[in-house]
Amino acid sequence: MDKLLLIGIDGADFNIVRELLNNNKLKNLASISENGYFSRLVSTIPPLSPAAWTSIFTGVPPHKHGIWGFLKQKEGEYFYKPITSKDRKHKAIWNLLTEKNKRSIIVNIPFSYPPGRINGIMITGLGSPGKDSNFVYPQSLKKFILDNFPNFDVDLNEGKLEEGYSIYKLEKNIIKTEEDLVNLFIHLLNNNDWDFSAIVLRSLDVIQHFAFDNKMFVEKHYERIDKLVGRILEEVVNGKEDIKIIIASDHGFRKVYKRFYVNTWLEKEGYLKLKSSHNPLLKLGIDAEKIRGFMKRLGLKGIVGKIEHSKFVKHLLKILPSSSHQYLFNADWSQTKAFFYRGSNGLIKINVEGREPQGCVNINDVVKLSEEIKSKLEKIVDPTTGTKVFRNVFLKWDLGIDSYEFPEIILLPNEGYEICDYNMNGYLFEDVHGRPGDHGLFGIFMSNFEPPIKVECVWDVGKLIKKEVI
Repeated sequence: MDKLLLIGIDGADFNIVRELLNNNKLKNLASISENGYFSRLVSTIPPLSPAAWTSIFTGVPPHKHGIWGFLKQKEGEYFYKPITSKDRKHKAIWNLLTEKNKRSIIVNIPFSYPPGRINGIMITGLGSPGKDSNFVYPQSLKKFILDNFPNFDVDLNEGKLEEGYSIYKLEKNIIKTEEDLVNLFIHLLNNNDWDFSAIVLRSLDVIQHFAFDNKMFVEKHYERIDKLVGRILEEVVNGKEDIKIIIASDHGFRKVYKRFYVNTWLEKEGYLKLKSSHNPLLKLGIDAEKIRGFMKRLGLKGIVGKIEHSKFVKHLLKILPSSSHQYLFNADWSQTKAFFYRGSNGLIKINVEGREPQGCVNINDVVKLSEEIKSKLEKIVDPTTGTKVFRNVFLKWDLGIDSYEFPEIILLPNEGYEICDYNMNGYLFEDVHGRPGDHGLFGIFMSNFEPPIKVECVWDVGKLIKKEVI
């Protein structure tokens, strides 16, 4: 019976991989595809890791598996909580295999926390509160992992980068953490029975976000990842013909130089209504983001993670304001018609009566209002460049999404632009500094066998043309 090994490379971009393959710089990836298959793989829309990885491991789109972004609206509220595996509405492949009495070894899968009971081993990745949490099933493995793989972590400590820490200073830590992750994966595969195994290597995503304007640096890390893949091939596969291999990424990458704040635009257009009062601590420069960064610098990352997953975080933010969250407490929801869904990278929700806690838009007016907002968004132009901000603006019905809960408007920004939530200073546009890369549509699919079905979505000038069998 064949085994299946899936290596996920977060953020591996199709065009970059293809160029490096053509220049003979990714020899291990080339060895996989030369007798199999290599193609671009279209991400979810918007292209975002929580939605895309969950689609890869469930086989269904975000509007069906229920994970649209990094955050999820709490039931009966406009406030959000971090998404977890409990928010996944469809069974993942390891759940289905467990039902068939097949064993899986799952390592570092984003947003698989908390780990569920499976026939095998599960070690969660990004989205786990920290390595002091219960990130592994069975829990008896936790001590062994921490004792024998001292550089292991459930993330790459990329929170430091958001606080201004240099990617070049964090590079050694990223390399050591990912090497131990691969060491752990190899150990588990070589010392346990398994039918399906999967690991996600996340460093390319982090590196490209913060160094996409440094081509040599980025390509160096593509080549490093290729060597890590080579180690897995050498120490686990080693010519075994019964192991089928898939390499996949959740999205690609692209350069960005400017941000557009969607909720700020919705406020200026009268769709999002805010009250006039603001927390006075914000005017003094005191906010939750600064306190969060300070706690992490003190080595309290685990405590920060637990707070962020806690039901008390909303009440804490009412006392200690947040520059990015504060509009949630300052909104007049009874007069708000639409709002940008936090942490979604491109979703706008209509404040529908009966669906949202204080919905004010009649269900019969939703389509008309959505079309009105779409029409305005399509015309937005950067005043400094004359460039349209959005490559495309979809209504969910355009993409065949019939989910009542799913946001009505889906945004796909143009090259050079990323979309954000709210700017306290009222700016619609802001230059990007220190984070020059953002997610692109085209990731990769690679295998050492010919897949039975080969389908990709083809885009042209922001318009969904067709699905092609290639």
